[in-house]
Amino acid sequence: MSGFGRKAKGAVRRAALFAAAGVIAAVGCGFLLFAAFAALRLLVRPELAALGIGIVLLALAALLLRLARGHYAKPQPVAVVTPKVAAPPADPITLAVFTVAFVLGRRLADRWRG
Repeated sequence: MSGFGRKAKGAVRRAALFAAAGVIAAVGCGFLLFAAFAALRLLVRPELAALGIGIVLLALAALLLRLARGHYAKPQPVAVVTPKVAAPPADPITLAVFTVAFVLGRRLADRWRG
């Protein structure tokens, strides 16, 4: 087996182990949430227990997002570069045709409006 094959096999094994750890951690969090709900529902109605746990989870998620944005999403200054393009020389014939068309368009608009 080549060196690349061994590295690829090791990378796949590590990725599978990370995925398994993530699934196990998610299941563990689910059981912790269920235990919190089971304990809380003995004190209050189940609807209020679910509502309280949901509010706590949303607050935790908002806090984590705020922390993530504060550390990693600092805006970088953007340098605006505007290319210096010389304006094309004004052709007198084109300018005259444009002016005539503009004046005629304004007169027609005024006539249709009134």
